[in-house]
Amino acid sequence: MKQLKLFYFLLLGALALLASPANAQGYYVSVSGTLFNGTTTVPNYPLVYSVTGPNFSVFDSVFTDANGYYLIDSIFVPVAPATVWIGISMCNGSYLSDTLYVTPNQPVITGNNYNICPITACNAMFMTYPSAGGVFWLVPNMIDSTVYSYQWNFGDGTSSTQVAPHHTFPVAGPYGVCLTVTGNGCTGTYCYTVNSPGSGIATCDASFAVSYTGQNSIFVFALDSTHVYTSYQWSWGDGAVSSGASPYGSHSYAQPDTYSVCLTVFDNTLNCQASFCDLVVVYSVSNCQPTFTFQTSATPQVYFFGNGPANPPGTLFYYWDFGDSTYSNIQNPVHTFPVIGTYQVCLTTYTSNGCTGTICSAVTVTQATNCDASFYTIDSGLVQVFIPTNLGNNLVHVWNPGDGTAPVIGNPVFVHLYSNPGTYTVCHIVYDSLQFCSDSICQVITVGGQTSCTASISHTPIPNAPGQYLFTAQANPAQGPVSYLWNFGNGNTASGSSAVRAYATSGIYPVCLTITYQSGCVATTCDSVVVTIGGGNTLAGLVITDSLVAPVLDALVYLIAYDSTAGTLSLVDSQLLSFPLYYAFQNVSPGSYLIKAALLPTDPTYSAFMPTYFGDEMFWYDAQSVVFIGGYLVLPPINLIAGNNPGGPGFIGGLVSQGANKTDEPMGMVSVLLLDENYQPVASALTDANGEYNFSNLPYGTYHVYLDIVGKSGEHWTVVLDGNTASNTLVDFTVNNSGIVRATGTGIVKDLLSIGVRAYPNPFDQQITLEMENIESREIEVRLVNMSGQEVFSQSVSALSGQATLETGNLPAGVYLLYVKAGEQIGTMRMVRN
Repeated sequence: MKQLKLFYFLLLGALALLASPANAQGYYVSVSGTLFNGTTTVPNYPLVYSVTGPNFSVFDSVFTDANGYYLIDSIFVPVAPATVWIGISMCNGSYLSDTLYVTPNQPVITGNNYNICPITACNAMFMTYPSAGGVFWLVPNMIDSTVYSYQWNFGDGTSSTQVAPHHTFPVAGPYGVCLTVTGNGCTGTYCYTVNSPGSGIATCDASFAVSYTGQNSIFVFALDSTHVYTSYQWSWGDGAVSSGASPYGSHSYAQPDTYSVCLTVFDNTLNCQASFCDLVVVYSVSNCQPTFTFQTSATPQVYFFGNGPANPPGTLFYYWDFGDSTYSNIQNPVHTFPVIGTYQVCLTTYTSNGCTGTICSAVTVTQATNCDASFYTIDSGLVQVFIPTNLGNNLVHVWNPGDGTAPVIGNPVFVHLYSNPGTYTVCHIVYDSLQFCSDSICQVITVGGQTSCTASISHTPIPNAPGQYLFTAQANPAQGPVSYLWNFGNGNTASGSSAVRAYATSGIYPVCLTITYQSGCVATTCDSVVVTIGGGNTLAGLVITDSLVAPVLDALVYLIAYDSTAGTLSLVDSQLLSFPLYYAFQNVSPGSYLIKAALLPTDPTYSAFMPTYFGDEMFWYDAQSVVFIGGYLVLPPINLIAGNNPGGPGFIGGLVSQGANKTDEPMGMVSVLLLDENYQPVASALTDANGEYNFSNLPYGTYHVYLDIVGKSGEHWTVVLDGNTASNTLVDFTVNNSGIVRATGTGIVKDLLSIGVRAYPNPFDQQITLEMENIESREIEVRLVNMSGQEVFSQSVSALSGQATLETGNLPAGVYLLYVKAGEQIGTMRMVRN
């Protein structure tokens, strides 16, 4: 791998910032040093790095500063140990690859210096960065347009005098690209063969990463996720060679040593091949393999006892991964699991010289859940007393009396005075945030006019019969029950004081019971049963509202996954819910997820509640991630955030469209959030099929309008409504590959390069450099917007100079949207601040 695939690493690095859990345990890694040309430091030179450990990896790049100093700063490592890989293009065209080992006790490496061979006064070396469509960005190692001139020959009959041009090769094939640098009394020329696919996918890339699997064995995988090649050939460095169509491989060595492992990829479609070699240190895991035992208890507490290897080489450290996103570094920890279920617990031991071993075992926590919403009623005429059968600790109780009055949250025993006799549906919801469980039940009661009668349900799983449950009716024998009718939904009914129901899949299922007594009194109650079959990998929960003034009727719940391989947030599944709002996503793969709940326009309270993410947050980048390890996990409720719109004569409307270098297309079903001047929620709306939305009946004041699109960030509108301007119908947005941009009217927002502007470096530190070509406007407007949509930088620059420098040293680290407006053209680019 002679060329740095900088764009690929930058994208993964930027998205890794979004995916880091704010409250995870772990440690931070930093590596620093200086690049030298002999005894002279080398400024503004790129390094690519990766930080890799068990089940995680982060890729990114940094540039040296004016003194040749580089800093890989505060990379979060959730598990230990980890390796830091650094890659540097040498000035003679070779490639330097170095691997460092870090531990929680030694997380900082300083003085890690490299010498990259002398750079002559007219060095013409350059790097190539391929992207889709046969486009290559060609960047000289030495950039100084005030002293030197640059002459490019692309090998396809075309040329350029730009410093760092973008060039599209017309058809697939190898091209001899040459750069001649002239100035300061010297001339230098360098040529390099570029393999262009012509369209679609960049040239072949044979880079790979390594992990250790035990017993002198390694597991390797190709890093190019953009394409699956025709064949992969691995040379293991001990004389063995293997090949096939899989980008993965594994190999066991006869003894520990340092081996040169090489990968060669071939592709018949692209008509290319590439090779890459790296030194791999293989340790004798048999000398470092740990063992552990554990003892469960009647509580969620489990006692663990770790045993390290005998006579380990170097100082021995312990690292536990309990499988619930918590960790420990002591030898014999005592751990309390959050919920019942089966966890994959792993113990890793490692030494100060890098010898490591891991062992895992399944640990089942069987303490019964604390959540049960069943209750009974004491009848005192119009006064009814509701008493829960479970008064356990940590439970939160929600009572809805069913007569339109405001429910009560927090009281275990609920006393309610009804205004009139009649039949009412009383609902009781309980949840326990410590055990991550919830339950609800609704019961029909008759108030006044006749003696009330009762009905309740109990259910238990049938031993050795997966998916089968026994339901038992609990009636008042003194009132003389006559008949029992069970309703399991979907037309499934049964009669009798008990019933057996078989379920085919895991999930949350409703069940209702109606009991008729001798007096003619009829009592109906409904409950839900949580069914778990074979550890079914189900993620379930409940959606409630802040006020519960009216029951929620229609909502949509989204399950959103973070793909660490592709570095993307993507929709996995969605469920349409009706009251009671239980969701259950089945066959969920272990991983990290966001969960979003939003009311639909068919719900009468639709505009009064905001779309809400798990953790009760309005925006996806503030949401609490759910780390799912498998089994059946019932989460605490998502409490929909209420808006506050007192009403008035104001109106805000607009259009949401999709740009990305094509004719604008309307975007339907996009969540639009309206906040007041203090950023407090007012209302929400969904765009229709034409991409349009509106908020009506607004009081005069200042408002902030946001879009909620998972994985997208960018600008928001600030709108002022008063007696002179009571409405604004041009609050438009355009969404493209980079993010969300304000757009007055329907205009096209493009990627930055398509309007003739380049921005580098990315990631940036103290400065951003803009290069402009073919810009018709004399002045361009430049803005930087943070993840929350707030403008943090603005500047007007002259396009006539062809280059401008933005001073950005006062900005904090993070992800930003760079917004450039040149006349009627708007371009954007996502950038990362180190």
